[in-house]
Amino acid sequence: MEKYYHTTKYEYLNDISELGLIPKIGERSQSVNDKKQVVFLSKGKISAVLMFFTMKWFYENNSGEKGYECLKTAEESVRYYDKLIAKKQNKKFSLFSRSIDELEKGREEALDMLNQIKNMRRYPTFEDYWGEGVYLSVDNVSNVKYNHPDLHNCWVEDKIAPEDINVVMLKNSETGEMIDDKREIINYFMANIPSEDLMAEYCNTIGINDDRYAVQDTMRKFIKYYSDNDNEFRTLKDKYELIEIPIKEYINLKSTNKSIEM
Repeated sequence: MEKYYHTTKYEYLNDISELGLIPKIGERSQSVNDKKQVVFLSKGKISAVLMFFTMKWFYENNSGEKGYECLKTAEESVRYYDKLIAKKQNKKFSLFSRSIDELEKGREEALDMLNQIKNMRRYPTFEDYWGEGVYLSVDNVSNVKYNHPDLHNCWVEDKIAPEDINVVMLKNSETGEMIDDKREIINYFMANIPSEDLMAEYCNTIGINDDRYAVQDTMRKFIKYYSDNDNEFRTLKDKYELIEIPIKEYINLKSTNKSIEM
């Protein structure tokens, strides 16, 4: 059975343990103007890693100097559509082939992009945007929908019951120490996924096999992340094992066991 993963904040765990995962527009969905009221999931470990990197690169493209240029471009695009719509409404642009509806749709898309960039730039660092929290694993998922070809981004429109939800954790095989932090979970996934497998899946799901620049740029980013975290990856791979705990059991364990690191 394929495993699905979902990230959430610590503060939501008590509610999830009682009510399950309920479709809604979450904070990160709002930050990218995604208006689907759903539960977002990643299918398998590789897809969870790819989703992490999608968010990381999206943040990097919309922050700092690079993001500032994107912001100005989006603002100019909105103004451009405003002018075209005004001219079309005043019949001063009768030879222009696009209709008012088409122009307004273009303006709405440009405005969505502008708001998306503004929302992203509210976070000082990627760590602030990614936030603290845990990975949940979900069983018995049906009616999964995908953003083709972005297959690592999928969702369900139905509630997921608490009994189908586990908290993903790392357990030190020597000391018994347990870690629930989602950044460590992602790094553990990567420590056990060869970079070439990750890259192959990226090319298959994103569909950029013929785009050499994109492939090479992405490969450099993957390799750099592996290199920057090499020591941690070795420790995680050698000393930790992945475990899953039913969410209600996790809540009880968390309240009594202080050895769980956040």
